[in-house]
Amino acid sequence: MGDKLITGIVYCKIEESYGPKPYFHFPSELNEEIRTSACIKSVTLLTAEKGHVPDSLVFIPFPSLKLKAIIKFIEWEDETKRGNVGLSTVVLLFREFNDVIFYKYVKNLESIFNELEKDVKRFEKAKQDISNLSISFVSFYEKILAVLEELKRREVEAKELEPFPHIHHDDFSPEDYILKLIVLGDPGVGKTSIVLKYTDNAFNRIYIPTIGVNISEKKLIFKDSRITLSIWDIGGQSKFDLFRRNYYQGADVFALVFDLTNKKSFDNLLNWYNDIKRYLRKNNNLFGFIIGNKSDLTNLESVEQKDISRLTKDLGLEYFQTSALTGENIEKVFRSISTKFLAKAP
Repeated sequence: MGDKLITGIVYCKIEESYGPKPYFHFPSELNEEIRTSACIKSVTLLTAEKGHVPDSLVFIPFPSLKLKAIIKFIEWEDETKRGNVGLSTVVLLFREFNDVIFYKYVKNLESIFNELEKDVKRFEKAKQDISNLSISFVSFYEKILAVLEELKRREVEAKELEPFPHIHHDDFSPEDYILKLIVLGDPGVGKTSIVLKYTDNAFNRIYIPTIGVNISEKKLIFKDSRITLSIWDIGGQSKFDLFRRNYYQGADVFALVFDLTNKKSFDNLLNWYNDIKRYLRKNNNLFGFIIGNKSDLTNLESVEQKDISRLTKDLGLEYFQTSALTGENIEKVFRSISTKFLAKAP
C-alpha cells in the first residue's frame, strides 16, 4: 500500500549560504529531481508569504512530476540564524490520482504531522546528528500508512446499500438498474469534490489516467428499486479532448458543473452541452442537469442568477446550486437524477 499511496517524504531546510536544501528523504531511492523540486517549491511558497509560517497543512501540486504534496512548515528559535529563527519544511509526496484520499482524510493526519514537528524542533535546537531525525521520519511514515490502512478498511467495509431517507428495504423488487452518469465541466469547478461528497469513496475508485477519468459507484435502493449508479467524473483539461468523447457512450444522464465564483466556467457550459449532444444525439432518453457549485462562497459569486435562469431555460435543464464543502443539495441532486431515471426506465 505504501508504494501506491505515498511516493516519499523530504525534509528541507533553508540555509542562508545554500538556499533550500534537502537534508533527509525517505525512502532512500527517492530520486534527486523529486527531492530538489520538493524543497525549492515548498520553500518558495514560504518565501512568498514573507516569512509567515502557516499553522495548517498546505497542499501544493507538482504537475511535471504528476505528484502532489502535503507541506508542514516548521520554525524554531535559533540564535545562529538571521532573525534568530530556523525554518524548514516536511513534504509528503503522493501521486495526483490519490489526491482525493488525502483531501478527504487530511484531518486524520494532522496529529501525526504535529508529533513530527515536535521531534524536528527538539532535534534542531539540540543540533543532533541527522541519524536521530531519521528514526522520527520512518516512524512518521509508518504511522501515516497505518492510519490510511485503517481508513481504507472502514470505507471498504461500509454498508454497500445506502438508501435515501425513509426508504424501506423490505418492499423492493429484484429488478436491478445500472445508471451511467457523466459529470462534466471546466477544471477546478469541484466535480470530483461533489462525487466524493456523495459517494464517500476515496479509496474505492477506478482511475484511467490516459483520459483523466475517475469512476465511482454508489449502490442504493430508491422507490423500491435497486440502482447501481456509475459516476464518470471526466477530466476537463483540453489534453483529454480526443479520448473523452469515447466515454460519453452509454450515458443515461449528464451533469454540467460550473463554479459560481468563476464566470468563465459558466460561459463554457454551452460548449460542454454541445459536445455531449454532438456525440450522443441518437440517445433520445438522455437527460441532464446543471450544477452551480461552491455556494458556500456567497461573497465571491460572479455569476448572476438571471443568466443561470436564462441558460437553464434555453437548454431545458434542471438547475441545482450546491456546496461540496457543506454538502448543500448534494443528496438532492442525486435523488432527482434517480427519480427522473426511473420515470424513463422501461
